[in-house]
Amino acid sequence: MYTPEQSRIESVAEIQELISSYSFGILVTSELEATHLPFVLAENEGNLGTLYSHCSKANPHWQQLDCSNVLVIFTGPHSYISPTCYQKGPAAPTWNYTIAHVRGTASLVDESTTCRIVDQTVAHNEPELMAERKIVTEEFRDRLLPMVVGFKIVIQQLEGKQKLGQHRSPADQQGVLQWLSSSSAYPSRELAQYMRKVGTGTGQ
Repeated sequence: MYTPEQSRIESVAEIQELISSYSFGILVTSELEATHLPFVLAENEGNLGTLYSHCSKANPHWQQLDCSNVLVIFTGPHSYISPTCYQKGPAAPTWNYTIAHVRGTASLVDESTTCRIVDQTVAHNEPELMAERKIVTEEFRDRLLPMVVGFKIVIQQLEGKQKLGQHRSPADQQGVLQWLSSSSAYPSRELAQYMRKVGTGTGQ
């Protein structure tokens, strides 16, 4: 991934936070097959963490996973940026975004681990369903388990990028933040919230 120095996320913890917050990723194998899946990140398992996920057994992609090198792409907040945000022209429209690339070795896991992955996926996204199991009962989950395949990815490389116009002047960054904040589009407002979090466009 092309990442200019000013856009690089250097902190492993910050990249892991991005992955955990935007955990629906794109799994790509060496055959250029891709599957969109929810992931759970075990931050402290291994040097850089370990990803866990599961997919439908009807999806033949899982047959490429055992002992294979894979790429997983996670997309965080992103939005179109209007050139009207900047103090001076001429200027071109662009797209600002946050993203993480994960490379590692995938392997299939046993049924008990797959069961744990399914439970952790629910707990990560809606913990109330795990506390009160009237809807997703253990019996219902166990009936579904034979239909899915669990796997893990031991992370070997993490790359994080936040393209937020860091090369532009503080005034232009503030203009972008104000424009995004006033947008009626949720992705734009989400990116504005992220910019405030990391201090881009806020004068910090």
